[in-house]
Amino acid sequence: MCEDQKDKYLWLENIDGESALEWVKNRNNATVETLQKHPDYQRINAKILQILRLLLVLGVKKITNI
Repeated sequence: MCEDQKDKYLWLENIDGESALEWVKNRNNATVETLQKHPDYQRINAKILQILRLLLVLGVKKITNI
């Protein structure tokens, strides 16, 4: 691969690196902010939490074939 084709995101492969963790944190925050602006966010989030709590009560440890 020549220099102008170098992967500019190669540093993200160091998943425990400070730069990668900071990048992920920033992207997560931006995503949450965007999702929370959706008019149905609260309703959908509450339903998802309800389902996850039920799965926890039922002892489901792994979900496959989704």
